[in-house]
Amino acid sequence: MEMFPSHLGGLEERTRTLLERSGTELCHARERTVCWQGDPVTHVYLVRSGRARLVKHRSDGSSMLLGWVEAGGWIALPEAMAGVSHLCDVEAEAACHLFSLAVPALQRIAARPDFSSWLQRELALAACRLHGHLEAKTPQEKIRQFLALRGGSAASGPGGRDALVSIEITQDQLAQAVGFTRETVNRTLKDLEDAAVLRWERGRIEVNLARLKGDPMLFPTK
Repeated sequence: MEMFPSHLGGLEERTRTLLERSGTELCHARERTVCWQGDPVTHVYLVRSGRARLVKHRSDGSSMLLGWVEAGGWIALPEAMAGVSHLCDVEAEAACHLFSLAVPALQRIAARPDFSSWLQRELALAACRLHGHLEAKTPQEKIRQFLALRGGSAASGPGGRDALVSIEITQDQLAQAVGFTRETVNRTLKDLEDAAVLRWERGRIEVNLARLKGDPMLFPTK
């Protein structure tokens, strides 16, 4: 079976063979953490099958879902080349088959011109993918904005300004939509419920849009 298919296209056969001989195969069970934010980077990983999620823990106590790495994607390449610790947790969302490559082996192979060119493109793409997640909004600001957009103009309907607007959505769906983890979304919804902005039930959120839109942080004056 070919170890490195089209996503490593352009590599010389010798480089492909060197990669194959330099790494090892690993399997991670569902929900197992592949690497932890803040730990030293000793290996990089190619996802052969399955999917891993990237979770960034922030200084305000929230955790942000940066996205997923699927088959053909690499884990920890930017950190390894920059010589820094893991920038986020990497968790196996489903059982993952990984190819593990130690950092010293990666650095030796990176000296080959064909691999160096591929690596530069891969790091540039990683930076582009991450850029969209670097907004300064807090979890509450992003959830408020999302619910306001989903609620639309329904607050003008029967019941007046204090009417509750029902939005059919699960916590998992909301977490994916706003880019934070389910735990952070759950904690934020409880805070908004305590503030009488919404009422959360399984699979549904009832929102008081008048209270929601009254927050100046949500729709700042231009």
